[in-house]
Amino acid sequence: MSLRKLTSLSIFTVTVAVLLVGSIAEAQQLVPYRDPTSRYQINYPANWQRQPMNGIVVALSPQESATDTFRENMNVVMERLPSPMTVQQYSMASIRTLQQQMPGFVLVEQGPAVVAGMQAHYMVYTHQMGRNLMVLAYNFVIG
Repeated sequence: MSLRKLTSLSIFTVTVAVLLVGSIAEAQQLVPYRDPTSRYQINYPANWQRQPMNGIVVALSPQESATDTFRENMNVVMERLPSPMTVQQYSMASIRTLQQQMPGFVLVEQGPAVVAGMQAHYMVYTHQMGRNLMVLAYNFVIG
């Protein structure tokens, strides 16, 4: 993943949701997606379907069978911050919000990370959405 500097303070979050009992396919060919304004580029598996949705980029895994009711997914979300904060401060605020809004939210692991040379904060958490889901999220504060 490569990112370019934004002109204003923004949060950039990448999340990947998977079933607790499922697994992600082994490494495969990746294709790049570049934000139309060239703020970032991210690579996703070539056999996943990309769907832009109201400023959010979503990539969905293929259905594994006709009875597969959950498609693993990757989401890229950007938002402007109301005031300056560090990526750790944003992540702690995000955790508090997730605890209030996600049924069965459990923070499994979290900490600092470096992705494509940029400081980030990662979180692994579980929650209920008709089934047990596990989410990996990377937060970046840019600008």
